[in-house]
Amino acid sequence: MNSSLLFDGGLCNIQFLNAFYDRVIKHLKNAAKKNKCEITKNDIRQCLLVFGNLKLTNPEYDAQSKTRLTGPNLRKDIGIMLDEMWPTFVRKNKNWLNEVLERAILRYHSQANKKAIKNHTKNLKKKVPGLVDATSKNRFECQLLITEGDSAASMITDARNPRTTASLPLRGKINNVYGNTIAQLLKMEKVKSLLTSIGLIPGVKTIRSNLQYGKIVIATDSDVDGGDIFTLLINLFYQFWPELFDPNYDPIVYRLIAPNVCLIKGKKRIHFPSIREYQKNKNKYKGYEVRYYKGLGSMNRVDWEMILSGKTNTMVPIVDDGKMSSVLELLFSNNSDKRKKWLQEND
Repeated sequence: MNSSLLFDGGLCNIQFLNAFYDRVIKHLKNAAKKNKCEITKNDIRQCLLVFGNLKLTNPEYDAQSKTRLTGPNLRKDIGIMLDEMWPTFVRKNKNWLNEVLERAILRYHSQANKKAIKNHTKNLKKKVPGLVDATSKNRFECQLLITEGDSAASMITDARNPRTTASLPLRGKINNVYGNTIAQLLKMEKVKSLLTSIGLIPGVKTIRSNLQYGKIVIATDSDVDGGDIFTLLINLFYQFWPELFDPNYDPIVYRLIAPNVCLIKGKKRIHFPSIREYQKNKNKYKGYEVRYYKGLGSMNRVDWEMILSGKTNTMVPIVDDGKMSSVLELLFSNNSDKRKKWLQEND
């Protein structure tokens, strides 16, 4: 090329870069599809510096200064060259290709998250189906009871102080959101309704004074399903708002330990969280009528009045003891080998 330096680049530069971009996009196509994103030229060219040394028999320039090449057209030749060298390039540059994919994933999810947050924030004032709200303007004194279904929620509505107690029934289990993006989270209608009720915005750190309630109570049955729902809800809150469990502040998240057994004598009622606890203490309570509760929905109004009045120690505060993150990772992450090992070592 008459030893000329192409300060203004030209056709060959563009053709090489476009062919290179296309080859990278083709190579990462399946990985991008799996991660629900697309690779763009910008993802590839960030921090990319290309040195080119070309020998051409019949170079064509746009002017006598010979600073910009206009021909010949080498796109086909460049494509063939890249195809031949691609296996070697991939072997030597795996880390760089992974960085391109990570940039694309981060960019895509960042855009999707911003859009989802914007839409969610717009809907915070909308009425949530099934929510029976408290009426007090002092929201710090209000509590929200999240129940498994409609039967428990209806009992709370009958027994509550409408000024300070609200209820929201969940219909079905909450998904495992460990590792989910904000956009993925806000596609779940049950989760959106729950977050709207409380005033939580994913990606935005919680300011307690901005929340709709000073206390969030997870009210589930004392069985395996109830335990699952409770743990999934804790996982949801912790993944996006770990500050809710900060031990340096007053607790805001609680679990309602519903009674399995109720002893009755006249107007006196004594609750036990499990049959095992009742069996340990039953000799102390001769002459009491024994009632076994299948779940929250089977309790009487007077039981709910006792619980909601705070006269029983049935609401347990949930705070981070320093192990919450590792426990939730064990339970909900994709690392199934770690779970298997834990189960084998803990009968």
